Amino acid sequence: MKQVLIADDEEDLTWSISRSLTRDQKDIHVICVNSGDEALNVIQQQPIDLLVTDLHMPGASGLELMDVILNHHRDVKVIVMTAYGSSEIKEEVSEKGGLHYIEKPFEITELKQMIYNILSEKNNATSLTFTPVGRRIYEISQLRLPSQNYFMLEVFNKDKTGNVYFSGNTIIHAKCGRLKGWKAVQEISSWQSCVFKVNSNMKPCKQTIFPSSVKALEIRTKENTQKKA
Repeated sequence: MKQVLIADDEEDLTWSISRSLTRDQKDIHVICVNSGDEALNVIQQQPIDLLVTDLHMPGASGLELMDVILNHHRDVKVIVMTAYGSSEIKEEVSEKGGLHYIEKPFEITELKQMIYNILSEKNNATSLTFTPVGRRIYEISQLRLPSQNYFMLEVFNKDKTGNVYFSGNTIIHAKCGRLKGWKAVQEISSWQSCVFKVNSNMKPCKQTIFPSSVKALEIRTKENTQKKA
């Protein structure tokens, strides 16, 4: 059964989406929350296949949730929904790995079809570990201890070259041609076969992927959990 997490501070909207999905009697379990911190708790406590999130919510924002997913749960797919659509917002969502974006107001049937299409996909560039090259990049990153220094992974594919920079086992920058950040990671991980070269003690001149908000969110969530206990 597919697990779908819907995060939005509009309770009527999350209820409508959940009701519409469950009414179809598909093999889907829907979880609804109304704040970013609640969504973070769910993501950390149980496996999720798809996150449908608003950008602006109490607690963690949708972009912060994407940071958590892209750094710790790369097999989770994401749909971003927002009433504040702009080219800048779309660019920021895309840089964080978001390939699916819908502007409010929208028809529930439109979002529902998008959810079904994404859940049925066998391969999605949003998820680093879904491709052989992406999976290998992830495996190489896990060979390093978080406390170890910077290193850069060069990826060669025929006439293309990509560079992925790590701090310990966390990706902090990537570039491929004119692409930078998560766009570059997506492009590199979509390649079918590559040659890899690890270059130790190499720090990028610019950081485009920021895991710092991930740690801050984890600390905040633990504090909130302790207060409730």
